[in-house]
Amino acid sequence: MAKSGRVFLFGSGHQKFNPIHGADLARAIVATLDDDNKELTIGGPDVMSLNEIAKLALTALNKPIKIIHLPDWSRKLTIRCLRSFTSVTTYGPIEFFLTLMAEDNIASTYGQEHLKDFYIEEAKNL
Repeated sequence: MAKSGRVFLFGSGHQKFNPIHGADLARAIVATLDDDNKELTIGGPDVMSLNEIAKLALTALNKPIKIIHLPDWSRKLTIRCLRSFTSVTTYGPIEFFLTLMAEDNIASTYGQEHLKDFYIEEAKNL
């Protein structure tokens, strides 16, 4: 979306996340291979709102900040329609993503790879 010059978000965009880089996630997994715990709840080092993430992406691409906030009822309607008119293999992953976008999802912070650095590096490769 940022490449097109605008980002669409459901609701206010104040929901917070801490996305983790694949390299940090791999290091965490290797570090816990001997643990009995079968589940690892982990996030990246930076906790940011969806608005902040969108701004980072647009800034990295030297685009003006253009974030369009869609009403949350449209997210809920999309989930309901997908459930009614598509198979579980189609709506399942989309429902998961849209549900995740509705509230804060902050895990334990870990790692040293920052989303801002990733966006800047990726923008150079375009």
